[in-house]
Amino acid sequence: PRTLADGSILSDGIVTDVTERVRTERALEAAARALRTTSRCRHAVVFATSEDELLRQVCDSIVEEGGYMMCGVLYRDADAARSVREVARAGAHFD
Repeated sequence: PRTLADGSILSDGIVTDVTERVRTERALEAAARALRTTSRCRHAVVFATSEDELLRQVCDSIVEEGGYMMCGVLYRDADAARSVREVARAGAHFD
């Protein structure tokens, strides 16, 4: 900073717009999160010992790695009423 003749202070500086960099970093974080979620789901496909376990692990992965608030899997029954039943779920609303 320097003092001008009228007594006011003048400061020099550089302003850098980081909007695009922040946008790129967020996109990269989202892609990495999606990759981690997919990897964990693939792991469940390989190592789950039952369909129920697989669906629970996939729901857990989507919530825990994917950052979603909740996940659920519903099956439609073949009855006349076309009933829907929950077979797996994860997330804060379900605990």
